[in-house]
Amino acid sequence: LRLIIAAALTLSVRSGSLQAQNTGVPKSLSLPGGRTSLTLDLTDQDYQLILYSALRDESDTTRTYNFTVAGSFATKPVVDLIGESVHETHDHHSLLRQEEAELALRFRETGVPPATKRAIAFQVGSTRTFVFESFGNVSTLNVTATLAASNSRAEAWIDNNTSAITTAEVQAQIDQFTNSTYPIVTGVFGEPSDVDSDGKVLFLYTELVDQVGGVAGFYRSKSLFSTQDGGDGNVADMMYIGLDQSDTFFESLLAHEFQHLINYNEHVRIRNGPSETAPINEAMSHIAEDLVNQHTQGGNPSNVRTYTSNPSIYSILAESAHDSGVRGTAYTFARSMMESFGDDIPTQLVQTSLSGIANVEDVSGQTFEQVYETYLARMFLAGSGLNSSYEFSYPFFTDPTTGGRSLPVPDERAINPNVLTATGSVKAYAAASIRLMGTGVSSCDITTDVSGEFRGILIPLPRGFQHNVALKPDYFAGYTFDAPITGNYTTGEATRFTGSTTVTENNRILFRFDPVVAGLDTVEFSADIVNGQFALSVLFSHDQAGDYEMSIFSGLQGESILFVGRVPTVHVTPGSGAVDLPTDFFSGIQLDNTVPTEVSAGDAVRLSGTISTTSISKVSFEFTHLVTGEQVATFVGTGSGSFETVFVFTPEQTGSYILKVYAGQAGNNLPLLGEFRGFTVIEGSGEILIPVDFFQGLTLQTGMPTDIASGRAINLSGTVTDSDIEVLIFRFTSDQGDEIQYQIEADQRSFQKGAIFRPSQAGTYKLDVFGGPSGGSLPHQGDFSPIVVTASDGPHFLPIDAFSGMTLDEPLLTELFSGVSLRLSGTLANTTATQIAVRLDSVDGSVRQAEFGDVSSGQFDVTVPTSGMAIGDYTIVVFTGQAGQSLSSLDSVGPVSVVSSQPRASLAASLVAFGSIDIEDTDQQSLTIQNVGSQTLTVDASVSGSAFSTPTSTVTVAAGSSSSITIVFTPNTDGGSTGTLTLSTNDPTRPTIALDLVGTGAATA
Repeated sequence: LRLIIAAALTLSVRSGSLQAQNTGVPKSLSLPGGRTSLTLDLTDQDYQLILYSALRDESDTTRTYNFTVAGSFATKPVVDLIGESVHETHDHHSLLRQEEAELALRFRETGVPPATKRAIAFQVGSTRTFVFESFGNVSTLNVTATLAASNSRAEAWIDNNTSAITTAEVQAQIDQFTNSTYPIVTGVFGEPSDVDSDGKVLFLYTELVDQVGGVAGFYRSKSLFSTQDGGDGNVADMMYIGLDQSDTFFESLLAHEFQHLINYNEHVRIRNGPSETAPINEAMSHIAEDLVNQHTQGGNPSNVRTYTSNPSIYSILAESAHDSGVRGTAYTFARSMMESFGDDIPTQLVQTSLSGIANVEDVSGQTFEQVYETYLARMFLAGSGLNSSYEFSYPFFTDPTTGGRSLPVPDERAINPNVLTATGSVKAYAAASIRLMGTGVSSCDITTDVSGEFRGILIPLPRGFQHNVALKPDYFAGYTFDAPITGNYTTGEATRFTGSTTVTENNRILFRFDPVVAGLDTVEFSADIVNGQFALSVLFSHDQAGDYEMSIFSGLQGESILFVGRVPTVHVTPGSGAVDLPTDFFSGIQLDNTVPTEVSAGDAVRLSGTISTTSISKVSFEFTHLVTGEQVATFVGTGSGSFETVFVFTPEQTGSYILKVYAGQAGNNLPLLGEFRGFTVIEGSGEILIPVDFFQGLTLQTGMPTDIASGRAINLSGTVTDSDIEVLIFRFTSDQGDEIQYQIEADQRSFQKGAIFRPSQAGTYKLDVFGGPSGGSLPHQGDFSPIVVTASDGPHFLPIDAFSGMTLDEPLLTELFSGVSLRLSGTLANTTATQIAVRLDSVDGSVRQAEFGDVSSGQFDVTVPTSGMAIGDYTIVVFTGQAGQSLSSLDSVGPVSVVSSQPRASLAASLVAFGSIDIEDTDQQSLTIQNVGSQTLTVDASVSGSAFSTPTSTVTVAAGSSSSITIVFTPNTDGGSTGTLTLSTNDPTRPTIALDLVGTGAATA
């Protein structure tokens, strides 16, 4: 693991020259007796410390050697740098390399057997029996195979027990091998063996390879020799090829195994030397894959990822282990040698009688430690921009466009920035990295196992340095990006990824960012894959800054998707300013405008755009609160290839949300297009209104309030934009399931209706709007919630447009006093009607009382007596038509209440506000009190607040009349003054009424 030691490190001085090191320039460290001390100036820089075991002759590649890096404060916590336990895999490849070594040793004593002449030349269609010697999960078997294809350099034999590959397929593979792979690989590494003197190599295609376990194909040196010479008796320059692979993999597989054949021939058969050590031999085969442009298909990026994720456990000398991580370090080591000593390094390493460390020292002219330290420094400095020296710039792993690093940094994880002691372990010729941070001149002690023969490298860095990662576009097998894959992001700035995949059956790609430390949430971004192409935007909100592990997945929409690859550490640095979703953020749709990700409650969030495919007929936008789980969502159609919808959040809905967008065919489950985690609703100001264009197919006349006091008129009026809409329904549903519904006719594409809530209807509601043709089904046009209704003091009045198709002369009191008739007068929209009927229906349906009236030029005036009617709630039902004929129902409104005879106070204002007047001057205002009840109203008035007074102590107001109370304002101080007017009444519903008094006194000049 990589550790950050962040505090004053107390070190004893050993080498004053360390403080004079230049940034990005590595310096070797010796550890005599297994320990040393460093003095470092950490005032304005950090240091990268790389420790490794330089033990050359370690035969046990599972053994590890411990180290400790410590400051002076022993009480500080200790961080263990030992990574997850990873068991060495002594896999089947290591058995092959062991066989090569044993045969080489035998032939050095007895001499290499000469090549033999094949008795007969096989023709296509001939059969032959091969020995498949015990290997992995397969016991020794005889394989009868048929020669399916042949050319000048290769033969393809197919196991008679398989039908998993065709003659045409193997012919194409060996033709590509002969025409392309053979000349390239032999031109670099040398000549293949030819033990049967036919000038060809042989590929045996058999499913037995797939049954071995963990191998796709292999070269076995024993196949070269007779049983008398220690071989398996095949006496053929052959390679075994499995069938459980994609077509694109075979080119790299054949090149890889062919290098092993050449390597053994050059080392053993030609020069009678030892076989090459497993790590270097495998490194050469992976370079052979590069030579035939199969870098990714051969798995090199995967091997490098494995190595860099935990470099301390992967030894470059691991002869008996062929773990992916060992291949990763061997491959990058060989690539580093090519950077240092030239492109002919593979040739020199193969065409020799030397192997292992001796081979490296011979071709480099340096000690193995020097070559290895250059490699370690280069693996950290490549693409860093810290050292432009060719020795450390490592062009092969530096993106030529951005100059960034095109492979992960070894062990890039940072651990606990407050600890002063780190312990860990490494294997022989494996390394661990530690970041040293602090303040001022500081020191630390390094203690190691003496038997590990530790050495080190120290590299000065800018404070807080992070690499600019720019992975190669083809870094992940099967996926090619149009630009390098970055590992650095800034909050608020979108990064666009586009590319293609050869896995054509996949239709979805996902980027997942998992936080390295606690305190951050996992962030995901996904997009469709269409015809093998994908485009995806990554955008972090400001609260998502930090370090993450980035993983890529791909598969089929709606099914579990498979892991593609990982970038161990990416950095998201804090940005500033507004964060807007790009117009192309969601796959499959193009937004008309960028979308702000932080909005105030009450602000309209407009989402409109076009669709990219005819397979989308409906789009859904879903906001889910990250704490409460509450959802705000809508569905919108995509008529004519476009869509538009509006969201408004209320003050109760502030907080952080995840926005998910779904799209597909109406009537089916809608697949996910993408999501953004970090949409924030903050407190707003002013009244929250539903925008006039919030609902589909219609435009409201005015914005609709979402916080409504009972008795406040709400305007359900506007125009329809969808010509199919003839009838509208506005349905308010409370949290308890109670419904209040208004049905409105759209006349010449216009509709109008006023409504109020009664105090008894206080609560939280969802509003659904439906609209469609008269007599038909009414499609849903949208919904909004929450709408909060609060109870307020009466009296309450129905607005003049409360009845569809008619306008009242004045607002209608919702209380009918017993003995006082209901009077309804106004104008009908249908001026041809000659008669109107007004009926009072009790809510339980037991009482109906109606009166008829004439209509002239649309004018009407009808009185319905309430004498004898029971106290309770009623609905007003209106019928109109021609006199003498059956009348049609026009509308019904309710409830209205019949109450006992009593006074009722109605005030023209709820606040008495004075302007600014000079101190000691006087101003006065009158407050009108109306008695809308049926009995005399008495009111006693009193005032609090030293600047306010009233000369009116008591007023009496007859039923149906009004009176006024005078309030006097005499400011006695500079600035604002407040007071309260208290009215005590005999109105049983409002025995006490309190009104605020405000005014401002101004000092005279």
